[in-house]
Amino acid sequence: MKLKNFPKTYKLLQEYLHLTFGNADIACPYWINKLNQHIRGPFSGKGTPKQIKKSALTRALKRNINLAKLSRRQILIFLRQNRIGVDCSGFVYNLANYLDKEKGGEGLARKLFNKKIFPRWNPAWRTSVQILTSNAKTREIKLSDIRVGDLIRLTSGRHVLFVIDVTGKYITYAHSSKFLTKKSGVHLGKIKVTDRLKGLEDQLWLEKTPKGESFGKKYFDPSQGDSLRRFNWW
Repeated sequence: MKLKNFPKTYKLLQEYLHLTFGNADIACPYWINKLNQHIRGPFSGKGTPKQIKKSALTRALKRNINLAKLSRRQILIFLRQNRIGVDCSGFVYNLANYLDKEKGGEGLARKLFNKKIFPRWNPAWRTSVQILTSNAKTREIKLSDIRVGDLIRLTSGRHVLFVIDVTGKYITYAHSSKFLTKKSGVHLGKIKVTDRLKGLEDQLWLEKTPKGESFGKKYFDPSQGDSLRRFNWW
């Protein structure tokens, strides 16, 4: 099963992976609000690619900067300095929201928050890993039953991955991270399945931490509540 079978959601993923400014093509960087310091970024780190790009162009215009003339590195520096990007839960919320609609649903807002959504209120801003992977909204599933759209909860509920492809040997996921992995921002990772009868902790995680350690071995710990999860309505 592949996310490509859901073209609108797949297109959204590609837009996160390929933000374009002139001839430059970059992956959306990571940004999470620093609420304890009262520091917020545009769309609170929960924006769609369209919103993120609009924020960048608006900030650049105010500073009389032409992003189309900057290098990839310069654009990434500009985005980071201006707090423009997406955190892991905002990224997963937007993908799952599109996928739910492609499956025939109405999106995640009412399902996650159980309240009337007013036009000016963006539910993505209220999203967290804890909400997305809570026992009230999701259920734990076995590796042998994994599907596109399932969530992988890590670091005791502080990080989340979105499954985009499942084959006989590999699981491909997408996420947005900064300090946990060698790659930063929105990117893909793979898990090689060596034994489907065992859990994710016993598989071969190919992505590395900045220190070269196995990402999964380092941050996926079932004893701390980490698990493979699926929304209850799917």
